Amino acid sequence: MNEQVVEEFIIELDRVVDRLRTMPITKLERSASLTRPVLSELAEMAGQSRPVPAIADRTLGDQCAVLGQELIDSGRPCAAAAVLLRELRLMLP
Repeated sequence: MNEQVVEEFIIELDRVVDRLRTMPITKLERSASLTRPVLSELAEMAGQSRPVPAIADRTLGDQCAVLGQELIDSGRPCAAAAVLLRELRLMLP
């Protein structure tokens, strides 16, 4: 895997995770419908066959961090995932 692509992915992952972890709960509730599909796509990109559980909105940042790390650990390409996270970050309130 290209190190620069991984670095770009990690930067976007950190930005989104930080944003979700520090977001007020009222904004998180509105953001869940944007975030959950992205989490599912990250899981698919990492080769996971199990669905991502829809647990409390306040855990979205943690779920994103875990799924992002699983994608990195999988060794699969993550350029598309970086774009996906950037798009999510720009849509979040």
